[in-house]
Amino acid sequence: MHLETQLLAGVLSVELTLFAVAAVVYLAHGMWLSATRARRTERVVAAREALMLALAAPEGHLAEHQSLRALPKPIQFEVLAELAQSLGGTMNERIGEAADALGLTVRAERRCGSPLWWRRLQAVQQLALVGRGDRVVPPLLADRDAHVRAAAAAWSSDHPEPPTLVALIGLLESDRGSRFAVQDALLRLGDRAVPPVADYLRVNDGEVVLPALRIAVGLASPTFMAPALRLAGDPSPRVRSAAADLLGAVGGEEAVGALVLLLADPIAPVRGAAARALADDPPGAVVVWGGRLLFAAGADINELTDDAGALIPAEGAMAISDGFRAAYDAVAAIPRLTVAAITGYALGGGCELALACDLRVCADNARLGQPEILLGIIPGGGGTQRLARLVGPARAKDLILTGRTVTAEEALRVGLVDRVVDRAEVFATATALAAEAACGPLAAQALAKRAIDEGLEASLGEGLTLEAELFGQAFRTADAATGVRSFLADGPGRATFDGR
Repeated sequence: MHLETQLLAGVLSVELTLFAVAAVVYLAHGMWLSATRARRTERVVAAREALMLALAAPEGHLAEHQSLRALPKPIQFEVLAELAQSLGGTMNERIGEAADALGLTVRAERRCGSPLWWRRLQAVQQLALVGRGDRVVPPLLADRDAHVRAAAAAWSSDHPEPPTLVALIGLLESDRGSRFAVQDALLRLGDRAVPPVADYLRVNDGEVVLPALRIAVGLASPTFMAPALRLAGDPSPRVRSAAADLLGAVGGEEAVGALVLLLADPIAPVRGAAARALADDPPGAVVVWGGRLLFAAGADINELTDDAGALIPAEGAMAISDGFRAAYDAVAAIPRLTVAAITGYALGGGCELALACDLRVCADNARLGQPEILLGIIPGGGGTQRLARLVGPARAKDLILTGRTVTAEEALRVGLVDRVVDRAEVFATATALAAEAACGPLAAQALAKRAIDEGLEASLGEGLTLEAELFGQAFRTADAATGVRSFLADGPGRATFDGR
């Protein structure tokens, strides 16, 4: 028993000794690491200061400084890269020359061929920092690893040679892994990226062009007008929506004309994109016209069923409704007079589009209605709300609950439309109304439209408060000064407004 106690005490003594030795080693190692880091920091600071002084001397060569040569290769890169990022401009070439002289450029270029993706990534990043790599980085745009491709794309933004730009745009089409880096690189290139992106959009179509369209929106160059007009007629609704965004970014009368046509597109999200573009930079007034035979189609009934012919779930139906609502809310939010020129049929979603406009000019042979009830469903694009506000709840229930269509004559009588003209005069009449409004005080028109639309959603007291606020805002416009001055000098109705 006594022997066992002695053995146990011996074991414990050895364990305590080992623990003490381990603690000492751990503390010593920590102190050594701290001292090493401190010495390295001192060396880096000294090298940075020496290089800054060298940069101030035009004849100084950075690579000749022993303070830099004494550092490990990775730290040499860090110091040069930090200087390149903070100084930029013509100094970068001298920093690149120093990297060449120190052998850093050759080392990084050699690593671009490494079988390890992380070494290739590190090498591209290092070459980007010192402005080198023209020979070895462009091929890495086709690297098998997305991280390396992304780094090569970022490098390309500072090396805009035509072959590199073509390779970048090719990645937009095929590479999801590095697409955001490619988009960022092209946007950073600015005007230099416009010609190759425009060339790409001129010869390609379909949803493959969507990433390039997003780049074009960011660049917003008039060079994109022709491709945008062409793609506004693409079979894909997503492409037409993106083309509407591009037309809005480019602007101009030609773009406005194309956007107005897209307001009558059969697909609600396309209408919404066009309306939002017009709201961002509105013309004097807007006429929504679908053509001589049809104003605008409603939802595609095929979208309401799945591939097996069964009804889509409620969530899918709500998504369709949300799309229509977003589109028609955007039309209603255009801060200018909007006139629906209705020919042929305006049923379902087409009627809801007309309801989102401020005025409705109708052909004498047109038919309007909300026939959704005949399918066992209800309007989903604002019909139950905008129709009731326009013609009253009783007449709205008559039309919606029966699903019947009304003639132009009845539509005028109940207040659904504002004018009925010969079918050949619809567009001309709507355009004349819009042209008259476009010559008026546009800022005041926008304020008045907002007061009416938002006031309908509020109590009378809240509406009157809103009106007073907007009345005050009108006095901050140039048109108000013009109108009052003209009235006092020449009488009413003689002012010439400039829309400000």
